[in-house]
Amino acid sequence: FSLTTLAGLYFFCQGFYLSRLEIARYSECSKLPVSDMSAPPRISDIELGCWYPKTFQKAIVVLVDALRYDFTIPFESTNASLSHEVPRAYHNALTILYNTSQEQPQNAFLLPLISDPPTTTYQALRVLTTGSLPTFIEILLSFDGAPVREDSWVGQLKLANKKVVHLGDELWTALFPDAFERDLSQSFESLNIWDLHTPDQGVTERLLPLLKEGKKDDWDVIVAHYLGVDHAGHRYGPDHPAMRERLRYVNDVINRVIAELQDDTLLVVLGDHGMDQKGDHGGESVDELTSAIWMYSKRGAFLQRKFLHAVSQLAFTPTFALLLGLPVPFGSLGQPIPEAFPSWEALTNVTRVTAGGIKRYHEIYHLARGLQDAVFPVNQHLEGLWEQAETCFLAARNSASAIEQDWKVCHDHFDTYQNAALDVLRGLWVRFDWTRMAAGICFLSIGILQLAYNIRASRPENEEETSLLQPQKAYKDLWWKPSDGLSSLKRMDYFVVSVGCFSVIMGLRTFFTYRTLPLHGRPVTPVSTSSTAKVFWICLSFLISFVHAASTASQALTVREDEVLWALLVVFGIAMGVASFRQVHPGRRYRGLRYSASFVLFSCIASYSRLCREDRVETCTSTYYGISSSSSTSAAWQLIFPLIAMFLIPYLIIPDVRYYTTMAKRDKRLVRLSWWSLQIGLTLVALLWTMESTDDPRVLKFLPSRLSRNLKTCVAQAIFLNASIVALAAIAYWLTHDDAPIVSKKDYARAEGISLPYYLVLVSTIPCVLATQKPMGIGALTIMIAQVLCLVELVNLLDMDHYTSSVVGACGVALLGSFYFFKTGHQAAMSAIQWDSAFIPFRSLHYPLSQVLVLLNTFGAQILAGLFLPMLPTSRHANFRKDGPYTALTYYTFHYVLLALTAALRATWAGIYKDHIGWFRVFNPRFMMGAAVMLTVNTFVAFSSIVYM
Repeated sequence: FSLTTLAGLYFFCQGFYLSRLEIARYSECSKLPVSDMSAPPRISDIELGCWYPKTFQKAIVVLVDALRYDFTIPFESTNASLSHEVPRAYHNALTILYNTSQEQPQNAFLLPLISDPPTTTYQALRVLTTGSLPTFIEILLSFDGAPVREDSWVGQLKLANKKVVHLGDELWTALFPDAFERDLSQSFESLNIWDLHTPDQGVTERLLPLLKEGKKDDWDVIVAHYLGVDHAGHRYGPDHPAMRERLRYVNDVINRVIAELQDDTLLVVLGDHGMDQKGDHGGESVDELTSAIWMYSKRGAFLQRKFLHAVSQLAFTPTFALLLGLPVPFGSLGQPIPEAFPSWEALTNVTRVTAGGIKRYHEIYHLARGLQDAVFPVNQHLEGLWEQAETCFLAARNSASAIEQDWKVCHDHFDTYQNAALDVLRGLWVRFDWTRMAAGICFLSIGILQLAYNIRASRPENEEETSLLQPQKAYKDLWWKPSDGLSSLKRMDYFVVSVGCFSVIMGLRTFFTYRTLPLHGRPVTPVSTSSTAKVFWICLSFLISFVHAASTASQALTVREDEVLWALLVVFGIAMGVASFRQVHPGRRYRGLRYSASFVLFSCIASYSRLCREDRVETCTSTYYGISSSSSTSAAWQLIFPLIAMFLIPYLIIPDVRYYTTMAKRDKRLVRLSWWSLQIGLTLVALLWTMESTDDPRVLKFLPSRLSRNLKTCVAQAIFLNASIVALAAIAYWLTHDDAPIVSKKDYARAEGISLPYYLVLVSTIPCVLATQKPMGIGALTIMIAQVLCLVELVNLLDMDHYTSSVVGACGVALLGSFYFFKTGHQAAMSAIQWDSAFIPFRSLHYPLSQVLVLLNTFGAQILAGLFLPMLPTSRHANFRKDGPYTALTYYTFHYVLLALTAALRATWAGIYKDHIGWFRVFNPRFMMGAAVMLTVNTFVAFSSIVYM
C-alpha cells in the first residue's frame, strides 16, 4: 500500500517539477553571437577584449550573503511616530556604498538587485555565475552543491588561464571544484549559523594580503564571500546588535580594500539575496528578493543615470564578463547593467551582443527540445522584434549624425526583444506534464482506497493466516522472478510503473483473500454500522479531516491554516464533551467533561504561540520568539517553558510499576531507570536553553561566548547520548524477549498501555525532539503531550468500538500533529525552516545526522503525536497481548490514510492552481510540506511500530 502512494508521489513530482535542459555548450572568444558587428580591430583577443574592449584587468567580487538593499541606504525618518520609520539596528551601519555612489557617481553606483525565487544561496550563485534562470526543483541541490556544468564566467576565466582565488562560503568549491587556486583559496562552512565571526575574519585575513604590491601577480579575480550578515540574520534577526556589528565590519573591510585598490581593478560588492523580517530567506517576499549591487572603480568608467532603478540578478553575469573582456556565457539570459558602460553607444553595442546570445540560445534550446514547430507563432513574433532592433542599430551605426537619443531608442528595441525571449523561456520552464501528474494522483487515490478497504473487522484468531499482518505470505504465491525483458528497462518511470501496478494488484489480492479468511470459525464480515453514535463519530472524523485538507484549496485559508486547525480542534473537543455529558455513570460523565474541557483549553492556550508568514506581517503579530516580530532569538522569560517541561512531562507519563504484580523485577527496574533517563534528558534540555541565552548580549554578559558554545555542545551531546542508550536498550529488549510486558499509568480510565520496548522508544524520543525546539516550541509540545493524553482518556471513556476509536483517535492525532507543527514556529515555507537545529549538538555539519536533526525540529510535533498512537487502543479486546499489535496497526493505518488523503488533495490543488499568483508562495510549498510529512512521520512511526509488535 505504501508503494502505491510512493509511486503516486513520484509520478506527480515528475510531472509537477520539471527541470530545464542544460545545454553543454560554451561561448568562444572568436565566435560572436551576432554578425556584421561594428567592432575595433582588437576584437576577439582575450587579452584586449573578446566581444567588447576590456575595461578592467582584474576584479574583486565581495559577496555579502543576505545583503538586503535597505541595509545599504541611510535612514531618514520624517515621522518618528510611525512604527516602520523607527530606526533599526541595521540602519546607518554600512554607509560606504551609498556615500561613494552619491559623492563619486562616475566612480561608483548602487542599485537594488532583484533575485529570482527561491531565494537560496545555491540558486543565487548559479544565476550570478551562469546568468541562467533557476527552476524550483533545483532547490533540492542546495544541500549537496552539485557542480555547475553550464558555461559561466568562472569557467571562462579558467579557459583563459586566469588565476581565480576564492575565499569564504564552501559552496563555491562545490559548484566549481577545480576552478580556484588551491594555495591561495580558503573555504569556510556556510551552514553553521552559530559562528558569526570565524568565516568573516578568515576571509579578511587572506584577502587583504593579496592586495599588497608583491601579491598582485598571484591573482586575476578574487571572490570573497562573507557569511556573517546571513548568520546574524538567521541567529538573531536583522534588528539586533549582532547585525549592526557585522554590517560595520563589512563597512570597515570595504574601506580597507578601497585603500589598496589599483586603477585597473574593478571592485564589486553585492548580495545573493535578502532576508525577511526574521532574518530568514527562501521565499519570495520583497525583502527576500531585494539585495544590493555596488560597483566601484578609481577611474571614472561608469554612466550616470538620473533615476534609481532595480536590475535583475541575471544582469550581473553579462556585465561582469564584458567588463573583463570575456565572452558572455552561452546560457546567459540577462541584460547589461546600463550604469556599467560609459555611453549609450557602448551600452547599445553590448546590449546587441547579449541579445544575440539570447537569440542563439533560444534557437538551440528549442531545437534540442523539439519545440520549434510547437512555438512557431512565438518565434515569428521574436523574429519581428529582432529585425526591428537590427534595423534601428544599422541606421544609427551608418549615420554620421547619430545622437545619444538614437542609440537609446535602439537600446530599448534590443531590451524589448530580450524581455520577450526571456518570457518565452520562462514559460517553457514552468510547463507541467499533466499525464504524469494525473497518474500520480490516481496512484495516490488507489493507495488510499487499498488502505481503507483492507482495514476490516477484528483481528483473526490465527495471525499467520492474516494478510494484513503477514502480507508477504499472501503475496508469496504471486511473486515471480524478473524476466529478461524487465531487466532491460532503463528508465526509472517504467520501474515505478511496474512497482505501482504490482502494488495495486497485491492490494486487491489481499483484500479478496482477507474477506474469505476464517475468524473464530466464520467468514469475516464488516462490523455493523447501525449504531447512530458510531456513524456520527466516523462521519465527524472524516469530515473534519476532509475540511482541513480541502481548506488548502483557498489561499486565504492556507495562510491561516493554524487558525483553521484550532477551530477544528475546538469542534472536536466540544463534540467529545457533548458525548461525555450523555454518559450514564456520573463519575465517567465528570471525567469526560473534565478531559474534553482540558482538550479545548489546551488548544486555546497553545494558539498563543504564533509565527506569522511573511505575507501576513501587517495583519498578524508573531509571539513565538517573544521579543519582536523581527527577532529570531527567544525572550529570556520563555526559559520557563523548558523548566515546566522538565517537571510536567515525567509526571504525565510516569508508570506506576507497583500496579503490575506480574511484571518481573528486572523489568520494573528497567522502567524506573528509563523514567529517570527521561528526567535527566529533560533537565539537560532546560540547562541547554538556559545556557543558550548566554549567546545573546542582551541577557547574560559575564560568560565568554566561546566557552558558552563549548559547554552547550557538551550538554546537547549528553542529551542525545542519554537517549541513544535508552533506544539501544529498547532494541536489545525487543530482540531478546518474545513476550514484552505492558506499561501504563495506573489511573488511565480504560487504556491498557504500551509494550515495554515501545515505552523505551517513546521515552528516548521525547528529549531528542524537545532539544531541537526553541523554548516556546518546547512549551507547545508539552501542551500537546497533555492534550494527546486527554484524547487517550476520552477515546477510552466513551466506549467506542474498535473501528470507531481507530478513526477518531487517528483523526485527533493527525489534527494535533498538524496544529502543533505551526505552534512550534514553523510554516509551509522554505524561509521558516530552522536550520540552526542542525548544529545543536555539533560545531560543524555532520551528514546525515544534521539532516535528521532538522527533520526532528520541523516535524517533531507530528512525530511525537504519531508515537502516542498505540496508547489509544481500548481494553474491550479479550487478550491485549495478542490483539494489541493488530489494534495498533489499525490506528497506524488510519493515520496513514488521513495523511495520504491530505497529500493527495494538496497535490490536486497545487496542480489546479499552477497559474495562480500564489502558486510559488502558498500552494506549492504546502504540497511539498504535506508530502514530506507523510513520508517522514510514517517512516518514524513505522520503525517504532516494528518495536511495538
